[in-house]
Amino acid sequence: MPRIAHPTTGAVAALVTGLITGLVTGTTLGAPPVVVRTMPAHGDAAVDPGLREIVIEFDQDMAPDGYSLVGGGPQFPGRDGEPAWRTPRTFVLPVALDADQLYTFSINLGDLANFRNVDGESAIARRLTFITRPHDGVATDDAVTPDTNRLALAELRAAIDERYAYRDRLGIDWSRRFDDAADTFIAAPTARAFAVHAGTILAEAADLHVSITVGDESIPVFGRAVSGNIAKASLARSVPDLHPVNRTVMRGTVGGDIPYLLITTWAWGAATDLQAALDAIAEARDAPGLIIDVRPNAGGSEPLAERVASRFVDEPRVYAKHITRDAALPGGFTPVSERVLDPAPEGERFGAGRVAVLMGPRNMSSCEAFLLMMKQSPRCRLVGARSWGSSGNPKPVALSNGVSLMLPSWQAMRPDGTVFEGEGIAPDLEVRFDPAASEAPDPVIERAATWIRDGR
Repeated sequence: MPRIAHPTTGAVAALVTGLITGLVTGTTLGAPPVVVRTMPAHGDAAVDPGLREIVIEFDQDMAPDGYSLVGGGPQFPGRDGEPAWRTPRTFVLPVALDADQLYTFSINLGDLANFRNVDGESAIARRLTFITRPHDGVATDDAVTPDTNRLALAELRAAIDERYAYRDRLGIDWSRRFDDAADTFIAAPTARAFAVHAGTILAEAADLHVSITVGDESIPVFGRAVSGNIAKASLARSVPDLHPVNRTVMRGTVGGDIPYLLITTWAWGAATDLQAALDAIAEARDAPGLIIDVRPNAGGSEPLAERVASRFVDEPRVYAKHITRDAALPGGFTPVSERVLDPAPEGERFGAGRVAVLMGPRNMSSCEAFLLMMKQSPRCRLVGARSWGSSGNPKPVALSNGVSLMLPSWQAMRPDGTVFEGEGIAPDLEVRFDPAASEAPDPVIERAATWIRDGR
């Protein structure tokens, strides 16, 4: 049975099975709903592949006309019927499962939060991950022993303590977390089961740059679902001649005279595509201004972002700083390093017009570095909403039981030395975006155009 895909606003789509209609709006009362039990349980590594339904129970009566199960791909359970509310507190998802398979999805996540109580308040997000056991007589290929897990747990604890740059950001008592879960880690029958337990604990760091893999399989840690501040319909109204140049770059004109450039990623694989962005900047050199839209952009390669930003500065500028985790040094970090944006050759730089960079909550990682680069241009303004706030330069950690991690190695800073992890980069001109008003012109673009024309 096909899954119902409910895309979030912008370039990234999330799978949401279910639509919400007619829920009560306004002030809600009481505590938000909480998942009190799932069947199978989160982290269960020996689920019967013949299981026919997943059961989710809440602590209070829920609205019957909506739900959000957020996930996708082969790790999302195959559906075998229509989801239904068995009781006001019990939700049932009919499934068809394969043997020896890891399954995972979120019960609500970020803006995708249609599990609500009868007062309209969304349930607290909860991830459900489980592994089905192999068919009888078939051995799994990632079986591990308690002794190997004991060593891997020690390695995991040491990695968090000595190598994770944001270890202390949220005040988590990591030692206690690992102590409390030690028996579960040691008893894990497979590397994937161990990794699922690790992912559950590390998710508390709320860090998108922490990741776990076993072989080629990704294990869930922390996820996000943000609707962003860009919509196709409103974008088309503000940029009626918008057209794709390639998979990464789109171009158009705002108000007939302001060139518009949309860049969807800084991924290294898009290096060739990004030449089109440089060409667009060169062609717009004598325009009254330029709008660069990176609202759907979640990062990639910082050097690629530098290629674009270098067209807008006339001298070397410090755009960011960082300190790198080194447990052997006093204080546990290296001295502060500066990251410098060098200008492109004079003939490749943009002219004297104003430049508006459109930004929003999808921006993170190397795209946040790009925002900081562009702030170094005196003729540039950031327009839109605050970015996500996540930059870590992750480095690999290999555990003895076959589990691999990526842990952030640095704390990224603004030029003034303040860390922006979990805070994001603030726009110079903040603009409210209402996804429900997608039939109107794009308010972020319209605000940028006003500033370019009038300087206000």
